[in-house]
Amino acid sequence: MARVLAIEWDEREARAVVGNLRGSDLTVEHAFAISLTGEASPEEIGQALAGELSSRGVSKPETIAVLGRNAVELRVLTLPPADPDDLPDMVRFQAQREFASLSNDSPLDFVELGRSDSQATVLAAATNPVAMQQVERICQAWEGEVDHVVLRPFATASLWRHAHPQSDAGTVLLVDVVDTDADLTVLVDGEVTFLRTVRLPQDADASSQARALLGEIRRTMVAARSQTGGRRVDQIVWIGPAADGEAILELLTESLEQPVAAFEPFHTVTAARKLKQDLPGHPGRFAPLLGTLLDQADNQSHRIDFLHPRRRPAPPDRRRRRIGYGAAAAAVALLLGGLFFGRLWMLDAQISELQAQIDEQQKIVEKSNELIARVEKLDAFARQDVTWLDEIATASQRIPPADEAILKSFTVSIYDGPGGRMFMKGQVDSAETIRRLEDSLRYGGNRVSGKRGVYDPSQTDYHWLFDVAVTVPPDKIAGGRSQGRPWVKESAEKEQRQGEPGRAAEENGQPRPEEPEHSKPISAQATGATP
Repeated sequence: MARVLAIEWDEREARAVVGNLRGSDLTVEHAFAISLTGEASPEEIGQALAGELSSRGVSKPETIAVLGRNAVELRVLTLPPADPDDLPDMVRFQAQREFASLSNDSPLDFVELGRSDSQATVLAAATNPVAMQQVERICQAWEGEVDHVVLRPFATASLWRHAHPQSDAGTVLLVDVVDTDADLTVLVDGEVTFLRTVRLPQDADASSQARALLGEIRRTMVAARSQTGGRRVDQIVWIGPAADGEAILELLTESLEQPVAAFEPFHTVTAARKLKQDLPGHPGRFAPLLGTLLDQADNQSHRIDFLHPRRRPAPPDRRRRRIGYGAAAAAVALLLGGLFFGRLWMLDAQISELQAQIDEQQKIVEKSNELIARVEKLDAFARQDVTWLDEIATASQRIPPADEAILKSFTVSIYDGPGGRMFMKGQVDSAETIRRLEDSLRYGGNRVSGKRGVYDPSQTDYHWLFDVAVTVPPDKIAGGRSQGRPWVKESAEKEQRQGEPGRAAEENGQPRPEEPEHSKPISAQATGATP
């Protein structure tokens, strides 16, 4: 018999579910939530959970931590077709180029979405070492160790699959509201292919939250169609009892004109008698915790597990073969008197010891090289002298509005020499919008280049694809400090000059208009001098 604990926390509360495993049979014994006040530290969260576990007689269980979407960065990556053993290395290499912040020690895992003769598509997820350290600090409160760290939307999808093992065909949108966050997860044939986590209005009434959620669901359904090859959502599922989302369910049914079903998480598991009589409030928030317990009971690997990510298989262990060779050599040495071969064995042992020392030193050298490379990247970035936040803000104000263009990808990069580049990819409603978008980015000396727009009839509303690269000049540097882009100050000075009498004419290459005679100085009128 083993006890498994699944935990999750956010700004307002920590949630936990304790299950009892007997082989593949799972019985959920406890499910509770603890309110948190202020910005609770990991130690405070751990102590609160430890106290509740102790009062319920639970000690040192196997622990699964569930991370929300806000602690994870997700990207859909397109890779060349490769052997499954090579895929983990290819994903990490591509992720280092695509992710905003990914260090060498960042946990990274992925699921494969599809494969063809020309490419493989994966959904990669990465968290940061700080989040993993927080999980460890929480578990230290009850002297436990975390065994798995999983992603919340995938855990919720796992619960749905356990509840509907035979109905894996079709496209389903799971809506799981956790406090002021809502996980919107699209499953195609039972597998997660698209997910978003959105923030709902805080301290708003049910009607306001329902309208906000309706808008996010519509945007998710449109975005998911481009990700799933144009497939429409067949069914929308509300995670939790219908009574908890009565206003939302009514609005969704009327507005979307699609079937919306309520899914009660605790109906999928076997709950202890005492728990059945006193289920916690908002049962939908416990769906991901129950999903992880069911995966653990079935001995299934979690789709995303930051503690046990997919890696290249370890090479065959040749130690046993070497030991066999050594034993054979020793036998020969004994048969022949052993003195000469015994000496060789001693030399081999010394070589192995020296090789081990070399390996240890090599690790130190590799870590030093990584640190040097990071410093060089920072120096290279600083040399470019581009205030990216100002540049991004200016670009976002100038490009066409959202009803004409959708930005799917935005990256910035530096290169040898001053300045940098911005890369934008997305969809627009017409070819004319592509021209206006490129023109809007030609400011302050920017050089804009773009690939020819491609018409894609499979897209909804935004049929034209664009790919634009913008070369950005460097900031003006004075006294070792950035003074921003020169064109900003020049534009302000030009506007000021145009506001003065005669300035506008001079700016356009025309002579300043002659002043009336009575406005000339007296001395000039008397002498005939030119004023």
